Amino acid sequence: MDEFRSVNEKLAIDLMGLPYVKIPRYTLDLLKCPATRQLGQLHLLLFDICFFADGYTDLNGRKVPCKRGEYVGTQQELADLSGINIGSINRLIRKLEALHLISVTKIQGGSLIKVHGYTSLIAAPGVKDDSRKRNGRQFNDNLYGN
Repeated sequence: MDEFRSVNEKLAIDLMGLPYVKIPRYTLDLLKCPATRQLGQLHLLLFDICFFADGYTDLNGRKVPCKRGEYVGTQQELADLSGINIGSINRLIRKLEALHLISVTKIQGGSLIKVHGYTSLIAAPGVKDDSRKRNGRQFNDNLYGN
């Protein structure tokens, strides 16, 4: 039975990859309630699409610097990615900002959204820097007993 679990754990890790996002119970609770579901979806989406490391992004043909935990783009892009209409996106962004979950700075051609708590919620505990790529994703050899 333990061998079966071990094989399944390895298969799940192969499918999901690393690193992981720790999802706060607060966000999960938002997702459970129909009245707050879109707020939870947008918050989770922002964790997924913001920058993992400092760098640059292209916004309307312009190179824009952004830091770890920031998203640079437009509300229309957020609407397209989330499936939430643009009017609701604007309202939800204001709500997330009022809850101090994000900060929004208007920039030419879009917005820079800082996701608060990003660094503490993005983690792969125990993963060393000597990871290697498998199937286009980063994996740690220690997970496979190598």
